[in-house]
Amino acid sequence: MVKFMNRPKDQIVQNCFIGASFLFKKDAYDKAGNYDSRFENVEDYEFWMRLLEVGDKVFIEEILMEYRINNEYSVTYKNKEEKISMKSAYASVYHRKKCGDIPKVSVIIPAYNVSKFITNTIYSVLNQTYTNFHLIIIDDASTDNTWTKINAVYDSRIIPVHLTLNRGKVECLNIGLQYALGQYVMELDGDDWVEPDTLEVLVKEMDKLANNFALAYGNRKIWIDKEGILHEGPIYKGIQYKDKYEMLALMQTHCPRFFRKEALDYIGGWPKDIIENERLLPDDYAVMVSLIDKFDFIWIDKLFYNQIRHNKNVTHHYAQECNHQLEEIVKKTLQMWGNHYKPIFHYDSIWISKVDLIPTNMDEDDR
Repeated sequence: MVKFMNRPKDQIVQNCFIGASFLFKKDAYDKAGNYDSRFENVEDYEFWMRLLEVGDKVFIEEILMEYRINNEYSVTYKNKEEKISMKSAYASVYHRKKCGDIPKVSVIIPAYNVSKFITNTIYSVLNQTYTNFHLIIIDDASTDNTWTKINAVYDSRIIPVHLTLNRGKVECLNIGLQYALGQYVMELDGDDWVEPDTLEVLVKEMDKLANNFALAYGNRKIWIDKEGILHEGPIYKGIQYKDKYEMLALMQTHCPRFFRKEALDYIGGWPKDIIENERLLPDDYAVMVSLIDKFDFIWIDKLFYNQIRHNKNVTHHYAQECNHQLEEIVKKTLQMWGNHYKPIFHYDSIWISKVDLIPTNMDEDDR
C-alpha cells in the first residue's frame, strides 16, 4: 500500500492513490476550485487531479487515521465498486481533455482471468517506440488476480476500469470506447502482445490514407501454450481484399485491428445485437463485416501481433455456438447487402473454413 500511495503526482490520472487522511493549503484549494458535484462519489479524486496541477504533494508514511469501509454510511457500501471505477475513469478522461492530454491512439485491452499474461501484454504497449497513446484496460470481473496485476503497473497513460459483473468482450470493448480520445483505436487481447514498433508503423501508414480507410492490420504469429511453456507456431499473413464479398466469404480475421475511431463511431462501436439474445463470440469478424460495407481496409505486410493459443481461448470452448453465429452473421449481412448471393458453408474439422457465395440468379445447372 505504501508503494501504491507514494507515487509521482502525474500518475494521479491513472487512479486515486491519495487516502482518507489528507491536508491541503487553503490558497491551493482556491486556485484549484471547489469540489465538483458532477463527480459525486468520486468528487475527491477529481479534485486531487486539479489540486496537483497547482502544486506538488508530500506522502507521510505514518498511520494518521482509522477509516471504516463497507458500513451502511460508506461510499463503498452504497455504490458498487464497478460504478465508482467507471466514474473515476470518466473523471480522469474529463481531466485529461481539459488539460489537452489528447493522444493519437487509444489502445483498449479487455481482460478476463489473464493474470498469467496481462503484465506482459501491458508492457508490450508501454514499451512502444511510439508514445502518444492512452491504454484503457477493462477488467471483466476476473475471478483471479488480474485486477491486482493491472494495478501493479504504474503509468500515467493507463486508464483502468474494474467491472464486477462479467459482460463479455464486446461490451468491454464498447465500454473502453467511451474513454477513447484518440484518432485511432487499437484492440489487444489481455493474453497477447504486440511488437515494439507496432503503433509507430500503423500510425504512419494510416496517416497517409484518406478517411475512408477504417481499418489497418498486419501479420500475426501464433504461440502455443503447453503447460505454461510457449512454443512457436506459424505466422499468418493478412489479406488485401478486392471487395466486401471476398472478405465475407473467406471468413478470416486479422491482428492487430487498428481502427479509425470515426469509423467505429459511425457503426456504433463493436456490434452487439447481430445475434439476438446471445453473447457475440466472433466479435472480430462481426466488426470487420460491419465496417467493410462503408469503408476500406489496408493490410500491411509486417509482423505486429503475437497471439497465444491455450485451452482458455473462448472460441475453443464454444465452437458449435461460434459457428452458428458466423452463419447467422453471413446470412443477415447478405440480406442487408441486397440478397445477391446465397451462402454455402464449408467446414474444416469443427470450424467453418470458408463460404461459397452463389449468385441468386444462377440456374441449378450452372452451379
